[in-house]
Amino acid sequence: MKERKITDIFAVCIIVMFILVIIFSHRLMLEPVREISEYNTGWTISYEESRESVILPASVEVPAGTTITLTNTIPETPLVDSGLLFRTRVQSAEVYLDGRKIYAYPEEDLLGDVLPSSWNFVRLPDDCGGQTIEIRLESPYSGFSGNLPEVYIGNYNDLITMTVRHYSGSFLLSLFPGVIGAVVVFLSVVFAEYGIYGYQRTFGFLFMFISFWLCGESMMPLPWLGLEAQYFITMGSLPLCPVFLLAFQLERWNRHTRIMRGFLYVSIVWAGLSILFQMTGIYDFPETLPVSHGILAAALIYTALLYIEMARAGKTDKSELACILLIAVAGIIELILFYSRHSIVGIYVRIGVLAFALNFLRLCIVSINDRLKENRELQRQLEFSRLELMNSQIKPHFIYNSLNSIRTLIRMDPDAAYDAVYDFSTYLRANLNTLKDDDLILFADELKNIRAYLNIEKLRLGKRLHTQFRIEEMEFLMPHLCIQPLVENAVKHGIWKKKGEGTVWIREYETKASHVIEITDDGVGFDTAELEQDPFEASGHIGIQNIRFRIAELTGGKFEICSEAGRGTRVTIEFPRSPIEKGRRTSV
Repeated sequence: MKERKITDIFAVCIIVMFILVIIFSHRLMLEPVREISEYNTGWTISYEESRESVILPASVEVPAGTTITLTNTIPETPLVDSGLLFRTRVQSAEVYLDGRKIYAYPEEDLLGDVLPSSWNFVRLPDDCGGQTIEIRLESPYSGFSGNLPEVYIGNYNDLITMTVRHYSGSFLLSLFPGVIGAVVVFLSVVFAEYGIYGYQRTFGFLFMFISFWLCGESMMPLPWLGLEAQYFITMGSLPLCPVFLLAFQLERWNRHTRIMRGFLYVSIVWAGLSILFQMTGIYDFPETLPVSHGILAAALIYTALLYIEMARAGKTDKSELACILLIAVAGIIELILFYSRHSIVGIYVRIGVLAFALNFLRLCIVSINDRLKENRELQRQLEFSRLELMNSQIKPHFIYNSLNSIRTLIRMDPDAAYDAVYDFSTYLRANLNTLKDDDLILFADELKNIRAYLNIEKLRLGKRLHTQFRIEEMEFLMPHLCIQPLVENAVKHGIWKKKGEGTVWIREYETKASHVIEITDDGVGFDTAELEQDPFEASGHIGIQNIRFRIAELTGGKFEICSEAGRGTRVTIEFPRSPIEKGRRTSV
């Protein structure tokens, strides 16, 4: 324990040292070493029969498929190894220098005839000073036709460096929620036994798809990812976001099921249709954006209202409510901005999504920690229960009486004494085995102990005790000593206190979902209202609550007891069947 504290302190000190080194170390400077200039003035645009001067960026109202030509003159003293930079949004582009084509996007037909948004890095020849430059833009979609981007001129490599540096922050903000989502999915698998298995996993997938969409919209150049892959991952993730958002809420709250399920199925159908339309060429993703955006906006509003209701009921953390309201407000504002001036997804949505993801990861870790504490406490209780069980079962009076009976048999009937010694040793072994680490045993082993105990009791009760067995299946697991003590209670508190003869019935049968065991006696019975005081426990026998606790915690089984004074008692136990059971039926 002392060594663990030393290593923890040492690790924290090293991490702090690393952080200080990162803060104060000199960084590699990646700023452009040459001048990069905005090249947004002096442009003339022409389309159809119109021609006018324009300052970029700008937009004009033109029909889909209209080619817009931007014309300007390259400065007389361009940089060495110079280039142009502009971004097209779902547009094709061609660049001409004095009527000679020097660049085209896309250079060839892409898979599915898609047209992704893209950065255009155009390398200019060294002798281009004073020549006329033309940029021709065209989009097959009315919502993106007429968008005229900003243009930059400068050293070709510095243009690339500038773009990567400028948009790396936005890309990382978009990437982190996906990483957190993947971590939550991992935790949901590893810690499934602690309850992180349902809506948390759906949450992880939700934020992975949100991250795919936001990374594609971050405008970060991704040369390692193909153009078609960028298009399909970015545009295809958007209609999937409301699907997982609604599934997350449905699994978590399990209420408003009719409305939410209907909404969920609508979003699933639309996500499938939008992908199918794109693949078949009926409608492309950009053409279906209004519907996808509408479903996403409705899902955000519905989620926000649901969180408000749950927060009022005290069923959710207030930090979650704050994060979801931030996302909802930012999302609605940016949808309005998109359709008013076709702006891209901004920083507010990214910050809101990242805040929600980080907060949810925090809550998951807290939940796992709480479950681990509960599990440790449960293990402590089970260990105490097992020790209590053993102590209650090793009863000196029973041992003395059994040995005296065996001693008498040795003189009168040596063969019966031989069998009695075997039964007594079997009984002792079963009780002492409760100290082992294995909490579960086969019912066949428990049944052997039950028979041994009843044989010993018959030595003392003689013809007063009758037993009947009806067993269909013995090869299933159950906790140590959860049936034998109940049989013992039936004998001690039912048959011993009864005048005359009595019978104990032990029956096992199967249902579709459970193994059912019944212990019935026709003894004196008792008032079941006394179960709260646990009369058996008061008499020095294993307590009903102990057995009930071990059955529930170790197997998820059910325990029920019925009794009537003067009529007898019946105890019914159900053990859930394992999915991997072979289903063998062995009659005894």
